[in-house]
Amino acid sequence: MAGALLSSICSLAEKLLPAIQSSASAPSSSSIPQIDVVSVGDDLRLLTATLARIQATLLEAEEREIRDHSVKHWLGELKQVAYAAEDLLDEYQYDARKAQIMSNYNLAKRKRILVRNLSLLYRIPHDMGDKIREIRIRFDEIAKDREALRLREEDGDRRQDRDRSPPPTCPLVDESSLFGREKEREEIKLAKIVKGERIFVVLDDVWNEDRRYWQALSAPLIKAEMVTILVTTRNEQVARIMQTIPFFHLGYLPHDKSWLLFQHIAFGCSNYDNNLNLVEIGSEIVRKCDGLPLAVKSIASLLKCEWDEDFWREILESAVWVSNDGNEVFSALQISYAHLPGYLKACFLFCSMFPQHHCFEKDLMIRLWIAHGYVSEGKRSLHEIGDGYITELMQRSFFDKCDFSKERNTSMFKIHDMVHDFARYISGNEHFVMEAEKLPDNTNEIFHLYVKGYVGLVRSFFLGSFTDLRTLVLDASFEETTNDHIAKNALEISQSASTLELQEGGVRVLLSVENVEQLCCILSEDILHEQKQNVLALAKNLRALVLRGESRIELLDSIGNLKHLRLLALDSYNFAQLPEQISRLYNLEMFTVCNSPLLVQLPVCLGHLISLRYLSLSYTGIRKLPESMFLLDNLRTLILDGSQIETLPESICYLDSLNTLSLIYCKMLKYLPEGIGYLVNLQFMDLDYSGVVFLPESVHRLTSLERLSASLWVRTSNKSSGIGVLRDLNNLRGSLSIYGLANATNLEDFEFSSLRNKRNIRSMLLSWFESGTIVPKDIEELSLKLVTGERNSLVGMDLKVLESLQPHPSLKRFEMHGYRASMFPTWMGDPLSCASLESICIHSCQFQNPLPFCNLPSLRSLSIIQCNNIQTLISQESLPVHLHFLYLMYCEQILCLAGLNYIENLVRLYIHGCPNVQLPLDNPLPSTLEMLHIDGCRRLRSFAGLRKLTKLDDLTIARCPMLQFTRDEHISSVPSNIEITACPGLAEWCQEQSINYEPEA
Repeated sequence: MAGALLSSICSLAEKLLPAIQSSASAPSSSSIPQIDVVSVGDDLRLLTATLARIQATLLEAEEREIRDHSVKHWLGELKQVAYAAEDLLDEYQYDARKAQIMSNYNLAKRKRILVRNLSLLYRIPHDMGDKIREIRIRFDEIAKDREALRLREEDGDRRQDRDRSPPPTCPLVDESSLFGREKEREEIKLAKIVKGERIFVVLDDVWNEDRRYWQALSAPLIKAEMVTILVTTRNEQVARIMQTIPFFHLGYLPHDKSWLLFQHIAFGCSNYDNNLNLVEIGSEIVRKCDGLPLAVKSIASLLKCEWDEDFWREILESAVWVSNDGNEVFSALQISYAHLPGYLKACFLFCSMFPQHHCFEKDLMIRLWIAHGYVSEGKRSLHEIGDGYITELMQRSFFDKCDFSKERNTSMFKIHDMVHDFARYISGNEHFVMEAEKLPDNTNEIFHLYVKGYVGLVRSFFLGSFTDLRTLVLDASFEETTNDHIAKNALEISQSASTLELQEGGVRVLLSVENVEQLCCILSEDILHEQKQNVLALAKNLRALVLRGESRIELLDSIGNLKHLRLLALDSYNFAQLPEQISRLYNLEMFTVCNSPLLVQLPVCLGHLISLRYLSLSYTGIRKLPESMFLLDNLRTLILDGSQIETLPESICYLDSLNTLSLIYCKMLKYLPEGIGYLVNLQFMDLDYSGVVFLPESVHRLTSLERLSASLWVRTSNKSSGIGVLRDLNNLRGSLSIYGLANATNLEDFEFSSLRNKRNIRSMLLSWFESGTIVPKDIEELSLKLVTGERNSLVGMDLKVLESLQPHPSLKRFEMHGYRASMFPTWMGDPLSCASLESICIHSCQFQNPLPFCNLPSLRSLSIIQCNNIQTLISQESLPVHLHFLYLMYCEQILCLAGLNYIENLVRLYIHGCPNVQLPLDNPLPSTLEMLHIDGCRRLRSFAGLRKLTKLDDLTIARCPMLQFTRDEHISSVPSNIEITACPGLAEWCQEQSINYEPEA
């Protein structure tokens, strides 16, 4: 965690250094004390150099802190000074941004114009140089102390590079890729030993992630007759490198099996039935192990042959679970932790401030990591990088997957109790959960605090002193009778709380609060009214404020004094008003308000939040956005899902950095701004279930757009407002549905859409109906409906329209409804134009000729539904031999399915409601079938090949009154799922086959 903090400070210093140097030329008043800008710049450079040297030793230091208290104390001092440095640099950045806003405002006021991106030279405060120099000296002293601890500067680099050194070359290679060197081949001893042998190798607890080592190990074994290698690892990436078959995740032991293992080790052959107290305590210990075999074994070993109940209870309630006294669990987790990259260590330890059994909301946790600087910038967005951190921690078995929260529809994860205890042990009092335990004597050691909402514990918390607190989480359902008392005690809290979590009605709420200034408002409306500003003055270093609950929430004007605030998140049904002073949070990067229908208005100067990157106002009563929004140059994400927004201001079109615009369920919003096309960096726009039904003409300029999720109407009269608006949106991905093609009158508009250039569209539905069945929405979808104009009665127009809507060859799924022409365009049967097409569904179409899909190389699934004019499905001479699934439903005129035996990979055959279909006896069913479903084929007399269906697992035959089998046509093995219904000709056959027959459907 220290490494992540130092990296954040170095990055911030590098960003501020040019501004500080430029400030030398800034105009100044004679009343303002002058400082040596060059000296300040030199101090900053020396500071970053010192931090770089300290950082080089952190890898060894963080490994040694687990067992060396001196190193642990050194790291604690380092973090104290690091936080002070971060706050100082951050305060300068805040004041510079404040000056920029004021200059913008004054210039705009004088000239009555809108001013954006005004460069500003900000004069350095007179005391900043002394503060930087003082902090640099403190860092220098800490750097000297590392010599006494024998932490060498090269240790970090040496240890990090050690794993990157090339592996030793192996003299053993695959002979199929070796030319010459016959003599050397004969000298390979291990290959000779294993030649012709059957070998079973067990590689336990593997950590290597370098594929080259694995190749060097496996090369000598190729001469063996058979080699089986069993690998165990705690890192999923290792499994992926070494796997030749799907790897297997070992789950936790059930409680009863865990108890058997525990009693076998702890009690041995002794009779423990006479001591029911030990059984009860032991059962609680096993429950705390939560199915982790290593934990059960380790703790049971400590209790072996010990019959003292007090000792057992002490083990149950103590920290021995992760002590360093020969504990196998500790040793195993320590190895896993040591292999974590530094950026993951900080994120992992941060989670230890929450209690056991806590279900973490993924998106919220990522935003908290970002607010504290734990997520490093890269090519992807910070949120995507943070999501990758969670995935990697899951792969390394530190996090476990959790079910989606049904209440909030968000992705969750959890941490095993033993892993959580280990994290608590590593972080010490830095991350503290106050539930049944008291606060430590020195509360200044606590940087991140979680408080359970029992009245006595909360009272104790407010009596503590937390001078360096960065994160506060309060999980509480307070009783009204205790609110006044708690609010009075709140005066005792000290400065810089950063993250607070409330629990109201069973919902966990993360609350980063300006210490208790907001908390006092929540708990009591009348108490401490005149002293609120004094309380706020103590909260200098807050980084995040997140509040959820059903209580009445009021933010005071003094919230604007939170200079360091990065994350502000409010989630409360009763939240009704935002103070105008919130626009003074110039360092605020993430701001969310959700589930607050009483909030109907935003501060006029919201645009002053010039650092804002993420703004979400989901499910609020907000009806409009302030015009000052145009100042949010850094805004990348704007989410208004479920709000009462009625119009979007034209000023929103100046947000050059906007990447995501989400307007899901904004039913009051009817139109988008005409200038929406100026958002040239917009990649994701969600309009699902909103009131927007028409796109403005300028949409065609959104060439960066990747996802447009919406159900829209398009006019057919001209290309500027019709489907032609898609012409330049070649980065669109997901699925595309177009309805009402029978209304098409302007063929040029369809040609102008250029669908063949949209390589990322994976699924397409074309319908000549006004609406219809949509392909499964497992990916984002753009749904368009053609309106206006009279219905086109020219069937020939359908062929031209379909020809003009040719997709890119990367299309994987195609569905077509209501096509009226008897022929298909040439691209539909072209193996190059449909090279990637895997699934085709033809529904309610009027073609008569055989389908042209026989030469499509990737086709795996074919569905024909309600196509009543078709008589022959596919010509027998050329069949889609790679087909896996064939579905034929309600095609009344189809007469023959010939040539099925040529489809060598057919797995599922589904024929339903085709009364005239016949299966020729000289064309037996393919032996690869696993599912056969025939229903409602009234004139079907027989079919062949049933006895060869050795893989058949699902057989349904229903309502086929004329169907009969010969005695020779039997089933080699009865499928696990079989149903024969309303087929009187099969009753006797079923009896002979010992199959249950149902005479009525």
